[in-house]
Amino acid sequence: MKIRTVLRACILSTLVLLLTLPLCAQLYTGSISGQVTDPSGAVVPQARVTALDTDRQYSYTATTDTSGRYAFRAMPPGHYTVSVEAEGFSQYLREKFALDVNSAVTVDATLRLKAGAQAVVVSDNEAPLLETETAAIGQEVDRKLINDLPLVSRSLFDLVTLAPGVNPPAGQMFTRSNNPTDFHSNGARNMQSDILLDGTTITNTENNGGNNQIQYTPTPEAVEEFNVQQGNFSAEYGFTGSTVINVVTRSGTNQFHGDAFGFIQNRALDANSFFNNQAGTPLPSVHWNDFGFTFGGPVWIPKVYKGKDKTFFLPPGTPFMPRAWVRK
Repeated sequence: MKIRTVLRACILSTLVLLLTLPLCAQLYTGSISGQVTDPSGAVVPQARVTALDTDRQYSYTATTDTSGRYAFRAMPPGHYTVSVEAEGFSQYLREKFALDVNSAVTVDATLRLKAGAQAVVVSDNEAPLLETETAAIGQEVDRKLINDLPLVSRSLFDLVTLAPGVNPPAGQMFTRSNNPTDFHSNGARNMQSDILLDGTTITNTENNGGNNQIQYTPTPEAVEEFNVQQGNFSAEYGFTGSTVINVVTRSGTNQFHGDAFGFIQNRALDANSFFNNQAGTPLPSVHWNDFGFTFGGPVWIPKVYKGKDKTFFLPPGTPFMPRAWVRK
C-alpha cells in the first residue's frame, strides 16, 4: 500500500514539473535595489531587507552590504512591499508598489532611531518610484489596460499602438494585418520587431523577405502585462531592427480565483460604415462567438511537496493550455 502511494505521488509530481516554467532569465523579470541610511546620512550595513510579493504572499530577504546597499534580481512582475529592519532603528516600510516587466525600481530607506517613531511607513500617496538605472524608452501596458480597453479582433498586440511613435504601415490606417509586428516604430521599417514571451522569442525571420513573423499569439486573458521597448534597451536584446515587445503571462496566486468571458459580434451589434450607407450597400454578414474561462490557484501535494507560496497554475483561457509558475 505504501509503495502504491509513493508511486502515485511521484507520477503527480512529475506531471506538475512538466507544466512549470522556471525563472531562469532576467529578460521578463524586474529588480528592486536601494540603499539604507540613518538620519545623518550614514550607511547602515547588515540591515535586513524583505520584499513581499503581495499577490502571492511570497517573500524574499536580503542583507545590506558595507555600503548599505541591497538588491533583489530576477523578480517576477507584480506588486511588492519592502520592509527594512536594523538593530537600534525603527522599521521602515514601503507599502504596495508595482514592479513592471524589465523594470529596475530603486527603493532607498532612511531609518529613524527607536527613540522616535515606531515605524516609518511610505504609502502610495508619496512620490512615485522612478527608474534611475535604465534609459530604455518605451511604453508599459499593464493588466488594467489589457482588461479595460476594447480589442475588436481580440488581438492583444493591437495595444502596441499605445506607445508613442508607433504607426500602422501605409494603406492600413484602419485595419491591421495578421502579423502583429506589422507596424512602424519611430520611423523604422515594419515587420522588424521581436516579441518575447516570458523571455523566449516567438518570432521567426522569413527567408525571402527578411520580415519577422510571429509564431504564437497569446490570448488577452493569459497576459499580465507587456513592455514596448523602442530604444536604449540593454545588450541581452537582439534579433530586431527597431522594437522589442516583452510579454509576461499571468500566474496563479495562493487563492483560487477565476472568471468567464464571452465576445459576440454580428449584424445586430455592428454598425455599417458611412460610405456603405451612402452607396446603399448592406452590412456584410459577420458572426463571431468567442467564449472561455480562466481558473487559477495554488498547487499543493499532501505529504510530498507543499506547493503553497511556490507553485501556482493558471490556464490562460482559450485554448485551454495549463500554465504554471515555479519559484526556487
